[in-house]
Amino acid sequence: MDPRRLEKIYDAVRDELAGLDRFEIEQRACVARARWHAASTSPNANPEQRALAGARAAAIGRILIHLRRTWTDAYDAADHTARALAAERVDPEVAASVRAAGHPVGARVEIVGEERTGIVQQVLVSREEDGYYARWYVVHVAELQLCRAYGCDELETLEPEQAALLPAAQHSAVSFAALAERAERADRGAVTVRHGQRNGRRVLTPA
Repeated sequence: MDPRRLEKIYDAVRDELAGLDRFEIEQRACVARARWHAASTSPNANPEQRALAGARAAAIGRILIHLRRTWTDAYDAADHTARALAAERVDPEVAASVRAAGHPVGARVEIVGEERTGIVQQVLVSREEDGYYARWYVVHVAELQLCRAYGCDELETLEPEQAALLPAAQHSAVSFAALAERAERADRGAVTVRHGQRNGRRVLTPA
């Protein structure tokens, strides 16, 4: 899908969800995920339907990550748009390197402090004000019928025997991620990435 069209979809979703609280957006994200899963697995769905369903789910996921990053419960679309325009763009190769150091899309993870598990649906890489790169996740929590955003230190990898996914779930999550990643706006500046420590946990920082 053309990036300009994706941005129009993102803008429309931001306007639609403006003023809603986080819990309602988490519910809508879960519905969007279910529709994307149906479109990606149905033999009757055409590529356009799949692309639109995936773009909408990705857009809502970005909103959840914005709420998590800013520690807000009510969605301010204007603030989100302003922050997105002002944010430093992350080179796609750097983003791929940072993602590779974390939980992959489709992985089953444990949510720290909640005694629940979920499936990673989306990963967004940002460069924070302190210069560190951070990973943000959208996780489908089936027990709550929600999709919820988490920081990298809020998820833990399950043991291999606990983390297995059915092939259909793997395909849906990875396909969703591929579309979400193509939608990321990024400049192409080359940046070297190294590991660092912040607040006792492993993170990534520019060299």
